[in-house]
Amino acid sequence: MKLFLFFLLIFPSLIHAKSNEVNKLLTDLVTNNIKAEQLTDDQLCESLQHLDLISTFNEHNKRNIITPLGSFSSSNQDLRAK
Repeated sequence: MKLFLFFLLIFPSLIHAKSNEVNKLLTDLVTNNIKAEQLTDDQLCESLQHLDLISTFNEHNKRNIITPLGSFSSSNQDLRAK
């Protein structure tokens, strides 16, 4: 029971930390502090799941990355295949 309560206390802070990372990544992309070419594949996919920028979309296509379902760019790939 104590472990469960501990998990309930820690879990929201883990989610908040992840959202802070995503917010910083998106802010840096929008303000051009970081270029799409500088992102890792995971960062590129993460950014496209929240914000579809032309630079990240083009970089995603250039690298030919398969993004997890639910992102805009993977839906476009599915449409192009049909």
